Amino acid sequence: MTKVIAKADFNTNNSNLFVLIGADRFSYFISTANNKVVIQASQRLDNEPLTKIIQKDLSLNNNFEQVKIGFLSPYTTLVPDIIYNEDAGTTYLENSFRIPHQHYLLTDNLPSIKCQNVYLAPIETYNFFQNKFSNVQFHHALTTLLLACQEQAVQFQEPSVYVNVMGNQLRVSAFNRENLLLTNTYEFKTAKDFMYFVLLVFDQLGLNVEQTKLFLSGEIMKTSEIHNLLYRYIRNINFLKRISAFEFDAAFDQQPDHFHFDLYSSHLAKE
Repeated sequence: MTKVIAKADFNTNNSNLFVLIGADRFSYFISTANNKVVIQASQRLDNEPLTKIIQKDLSLNNNFEQVKIGFLSPYTTLVPDIIYNEDAGTTYLENSFRIPHQHYLLTDNLPSIKCQNVYLAPIETYNFFQNKFSNVQFHHALTTLLLACQEQAVQFQEPSVYVNVMGNQLRVSAFNRENLLLTNTYEFKTAKDFMYFVLLVFDQLGLNVEQTKLFLSGEIMKTSEIHNLLYRYIRNINFLKRISAFEFDAAFDQQPDHFHFDLYSSHLAKE
């Protein structure tokens, strides 16, 4: 487990826990009542059960003021409010996925984007957190990532593009101020694959590769082959900063600001 501890002795009764779980990954951070991040951790699940990981981590065996769990489930689709029907349920997902067993159907409301995020969450994981914490709230990681990107996009008069990287996946989202133009997830093996998918979005939306702002976050470095290749074709590349809602101690200076952007976006999950 990769863990950053800024403060080991803090009042857990007034602290908040934020978790992302799925895609063989588990990550979390804990913030105090005044929004100071005290612990952040992440690891691959591999063959170790989630229950054992949490039992061994004393930071997680406390009473928290609020707990927000974000699922990294691949079974997700956005449905515009204008056509959304609550009774339709899994029919929104059936056109794109083979629906697995042992999953709950959940929905996140995104009023600022005027759509619903319909997704599936594993029953075993859902029930575990429901029983573990008394004040738990669930959402999909895409929901809060989009809201965080939208907060950035409204600052600009022209369209902007956001790419979050996790392992061999990239989530591309494009906004024209508050309006979502496109969002999609792609799997890549090489830097050329990565470049192709990003340029595909630029081409589909008719965006100018010289002027349109591209913001990167997640598991990507400025010195990487991917970044170097992107810069040959897209000139206005930036890395997202840390979420401004939180205060970070000097202990977090060891990792780039744009790392874990999706995790820190979890605070935007609606009550």
